[in-house]
Amino acid sequence: MSEAGIIVFICKFAGGREGSLDIPVLKVYASKLPGVHRAEIIDQACKPQGMEQIAQALRSSGSDRFVVAACSPLVREKRIGRVARESGLNPYMVSFANLREQCAFVHGPNEADSKAKRLLRMAVAHCASLRPAPFGEREIKSQTVLVLGDGVRAALILNELSRLPFDVRCMAPDGRLKLPLLVDAHIVAALDFGSGEGAVTAGTLVKLEGAPGSFTATIAQDGATQQIACGAVIVTFDPVGSPPMEGRVGTLELARALAGQRRIPRQVVLVVGDWRSPQPTGMQMEAALNAAIELKNRSPLSEVAVVAQEVMTPGSLEAKQLLAQKLGVLFFRSDEAPQTRPFGATNLVFRDQVLGEVAIAADMVVDFSYAPNERSSRTCEALHIGARPDGLPLESRVRLRPAASIRDGIFVVDPWNEGCSADMLADCRAAVARAEELLHAPNIEFGGSVASVTKEKCSACLECVRICPYGAPLIADAGKAIISEELCQGCGMCVSLCPSKAIDMHVFSDSAMIVQGDAALKGADE
Repeated sequence: MSEAGIIVFICKFAGGREGSLDIPVLKVYASKLPGVHRAEIIDQACKPQGMEQIAQALRSSGSDRFVVAACSPLVREKRIGRVARESGLNPYMVSFANLREQCAFVHGPNEADSKAKRLLRMAVAHCASLRPAPFGEREIKSQTVLVLGDGVRAALILNELSRLPFDVRCMAPDGRLKLPLLVDAHIVAALDFGSGEGAVTAGTLVKLEGAPGSFTATIAQDGATQQIACGAVIVTFDPVGSPPMEGRVGTLELARALAGQRRIPRQVVLVVGDWRSPQPTGMQMEAALNAAIELKNRSPLSEVAVVAQEVMTPGSLEAKQLLAQKLGVLFFRSDEAPQTRPFGATNLVFRDQVLGEVAIAADMVVDFSYAPNERSSRTCEALHIGARPDGLPLESRVRLRPAASIRDGIFVVDPWNEGCSADMLADCRAAVARAEELLHAPNIEFGGSVASVTKEKCSACLECVRICPYGAPLIADAGKAIISEELCQGCGMCVSLCPSKAIDMHVFSDSAMIVQGDAALKGADE
């Protein structure tokens, strides 16, 4: 640690509107902690004025590290790191104490102050143990966006990308994008295949190497492979309909009836969901509502019923449900999966939450349920990103990192976050916006919380090379492991598995965690 010591910045807003924290008392307490040069109160650390106050203090003090005690670091960590860098400091020589969410919001005044002091001790101890982390910038080498998908979401993304100055490549397993049945008219109107159809080719991702801005994708096509250089990847697979149960039909048969290819049945029951999840997705319910309204418009004398575990109609779906009810569509809520019992007409038996056991004789029972998307699952596995149990890509943090996966530069559309078709369109635009933000950046920052190897301890056992999903570790010419700072995602898997204990993390090293624990357990609150 530098002789100038640590500066502690305490955000006045961290105490909450109720004033659960005594900020002046915390300032005095922080200024007396070991290694602290001084403590300052700032109005709001996340505002430009607060950032400027931090920058001025850092430039005038000569200190090489500091603590910010405010709200969640996930919100402003990068901006505060940029302030440190502009002030001549290593941007990772900063520790955070979350006083707002972890103290002021969840405790009364006395308990909040006591916990805040403990968090301050831990942050100061962690800050004192920090060593400068490697960081740098590199240029973006490819302006190509690779889209991996199979349906309407990929088509919407292609249309959005057609308005941007990027080269676009889209790989679909079948070489074409399948439009779902019973989709909203405004989604169909938003599709303009003339702008993106030529970019769709058949192919399956085998692996993706490199870093954001300079990926190399290996694609399998017709028994051969080709490599595509790309700067960003968007993954967007659609849910797939499950094979209908005995006595039921899928949405394809219903669509044929609505298209006039077969007679519209007199009695139709739409079964939404599969009762393995708490409730059907918004998109399942919207498709069923679209079908029910269309059936009643085409054949007003037809009797239409919707059976679901729960009828959830958020946002614009509520108006559709009200319209369907006005047209005479019946809605039933069943705690148990309905059973079909063919006997002349198909009998659907279920237990309504209010009416008890109900049996409906139907000419057509339509199954609105999803099956695992195996192609999506294999793609997520090849990309080393998260996937849901049904194989669809999973966002890392929906609120703080929308449309982002756990791997930088790979953006996803997660259908399970969509409540209606308007959400689908918004999600697709969000993924495109994130890719645009990446490729329009002047350069890409890397480093920070990355792994590092102590060469004297390394036994070249290859455990780190085998376990890393990002390809960051490799054995150098000297026979020792090295870590690519551009590829490392800071997951810590290599640290936990290294039998020689030769790998540690910058920012979150073992020693830093130990001193934090000691500060939490051994310090005094008063």
